[in-house]
Amino acid sequence: MPRNRFSWLLGHIHANDNTQQSKKREKGFDKLFKIRPLLDYLSKRYAESYRPTEDLAVDESMSRFKGRPSLKQYMPQKPMKRGYKVWVLANETGYVSKFQLYTVKIGQEVEKCLGARVAKHLNSELAGKHHHKLYFDNYFTSVPLMLDLKQQGIYACGTVRKGRVGFPK
Repeated sequence: MPRNRFSWLLGHIHANDNTQQSKKREKGFDKLFKIRPLLDYLSKRYAESYRPTEDLAVDESMSRFKGRPSLKQYMPQKPMKRGYKVWVLANETGYVSKFQLYTVKIGQEVEKCLGARVAKHLNSELAGKHHHKLYFDNYFTSVPLMLDLKQQGIYACGTVRKGRVGFPK
């Protein structure tokens, strides 16, 4: 495809009506407003296309990007250092059945207990259905999360960060 044609398409194809977007400081502002219908559609189709297996994992994934948007993350310890952070729920084959883009803030406040909130959100449809086994790393592991998942009938296993708040010495 010629560059000029691609530029024209990029400027004229929209997934959402820009006139309906909330202002940055207003309640209900969404950084992903322009692509929200596409993200919702993909998320719905992923969930409909595949039934989750017994063994599932929650983790972060990076989608490479070197541009200037505010959603871009820099993680020096990762092999892919710059890009969009995406939280994923995947099975043992790597199929992603649910995902969520990391937007840094929800509303105007920095989020606390982010790992637990993400794990609960990605597993919200699994509660009480079958005995799933969920695996995650030390970013997500916390005692309240483990207790909450146990109450929902979801078994969980995660590594533990030394000195993490809420764990016994």
